[in-house]
Amino acid sequence: MAPTSPASTCSTADTTTLADIGAELKRMAMRMVTKDDLTHLTNNLHEVIKSEVTGLKAEIKAQEHRIQQVEKRAQTTEDHSTATDTALKRQGTLILAMRRQLEDQDNRSRRNNIRFRTGYSCRWIQDHNRSDKQGEEDGTLRVKLRNTDQI
Repeated sequence: MAPTSPASTCSTADTTTLADIGAELKRMAMRMVTKDDLTHLTNNLHEVIKSEVTGLKAEIKAQEHRIQQVEKRAQTTEDHSTATDTALKRQGTLILAMRRQLEDQDNRSRRNNIRFRTGYSCRWIQDHNRSDKQGEEDGTLRVKLRNTDQI
């Protein structure tokens, strides 16, 4: 037997079907992604990623700047607080020294004052063991306190 070609063995119904299949394959090949399409797609993706990364870098730099400002303000506040604490301690020490000095001066001024409490009166009395002359000579005076509530 002689070899037969596939076209000679197919019927017309089979030929139509093969033609339809061929057309469908061509349409599928047209819809398939090519290397150029993939290259274009990856380039677009790279551009999008690059723009996003650039935006993120800008935001990070802005945040770094804000953090530096906050740290600078915090350091300034700490320095001011330390200086204020030092000044407050120094003033407390000075106030204490002034208070002690004032009390000392006040006490020194009171040493020469004679104070009589209310409710008491004083009466000069003579010393029965001495004469009036003797009391005047040595400069001593005797005072007897008595409660005025009993008078």
